[in-house]
Amino acid sequence: MSGVPIPWGSTRLDRRPGTVVEVASVSLGLYTTPPVSHLELAARIPGYRPGMLEAAFAAREVVGLRTLRGSGFLIPTHLLPVTVTATRERNLPSFAAYVERLLTTADYGTWSSRIDDVMSDGVARTVSEIKAAINPPEADRKALNFVINQMATECRIVGTGLQKGWRSAENALARWDDWLPGVRVDGDPAAARERLAVLYLTAWG
Repeated sequence: MSGVPIPWGSTRLDRRPGTVVEVASVSLGLYTTPPVSHLELAARIPGYRPGMLEAAFAAREVVGLRTLRGSGFLIPTHLLPVTVTATRERNLPSFAAYVERLLTTADYGTWSSRIDDVMSDGVARTVSEIKAAINPPEADRKALNFVINQMATECRIVGTGLQKGWRSAENALARWDDWLPGVRVDGDPAAARERLAVLYLTAWG
């Protein structure tokens, strides 16, 4: 084992002191859904406490976003231009057609506009709170989960990490422009994919 390099972000065998954003930057693949996010960080950071992730979210150093394989990941804010630009082109069609097949009382444009109106006050809300504010017909209530997922993929909303407890999966969402003003994700996709591949392979081998 002594001659085999161990990537810091991928194992607990080389647990050096570090911050949440440093570990998330190296790992490039930590899930954002609690408690998994806390357990992944605890395996990598000596003396980790849930408040460390909460502080990183509050400082907007990391966010929860659907990137990479289309799942929700913990993404350092400084890597958003790379990860989003590299993956959005592939991810955008993933839910679009599916969402339209699920919706029955209104189309995606209508529901996403209503969600955007609700979120325009700048208050972060959970999915449950968004649904309560909109009060959709029962036929479309479940489909709104996919509407919200698509809005996140389009970088219209973003996971803020604000929760009711470290085991809660109720991640509050905010409008991208309110939570991340000035963060642009409209670069060259090919260049971003190349950069992301280098970062990922450096971390995981």
